Amino acid sequence: MLDRLCFLDIETTWDGRVTVIGCHDQRGGSRLYVRGHNLGDFVREPPSLAMATFNGGSFDLPVLRRTFPGWQPPALHVDLRTVTGRLQERGGLKAITARWGLVRSGGAEGLDGSDAPLLWARFAQDRDVESLRRLLTYNLYDVVQLPELAMLACEKLATQDGRHWTRPSHPARGTQDEGISAVVGSILRHADRIDPDQFHAEEGRALRTGQG
Repeated sequence: MLDRLCFLDIETTWDGRVTVIGCHDQRGGSRLYVRGHNLGDFVREPPSLAMATFNGGSFDLPVLRRTFPGWQPPALHVDLRTVTGRLQERGGLKAITARWGLVRSGGAEGLDGSDAPLLWARFAQDRDVESLRRLLTYNLYDVVQLPELAMLACEKLATQDGRHWTRPSHPARGTQDEGISAVVGSILRHADRIDPDQFHAEEGRALRTGQG
């Protein structure tokens, strides 16, 4: 089951256009899909058995359905906002992860959801690659911290209910940071060819049909 569980997070412009999709699972590791570069590849991914998001039921999944009309999410969706709500945790993902001791680096520290459209706008208008790097890093930290958030939530819920729970192994912090840097770097190598305002022909087909 765990090897077919995909953790996902998206970023959008102020008017709701998808700019970045970040995914992580045991099969494919961490990956990024970026507007004007490879966004259409998202719909060609092998389908996941289950998906986990934070507030994805209200935001990520409806936006993805509008963007990719033929795309269907996995039948099983775990919204970790609902799970953390059982623990009386309030606020967004960044607030909860900070309270639970999950930290960020690489320029993603201190950023929140309101910064994502601004960073994309700076890249789109000024070709500011540093803004793109920070946006991609920010997104991927959201994604790779979702598994850790899920594990901590399971541990806290088990303790709350008086049950025993053994948490699975998780990548060391240093390894996680290096992985984020590598994935972001693989996109930045093509930054000069990313067209922020248009989709390549193959992406347009994916957007219209939800298929490759």
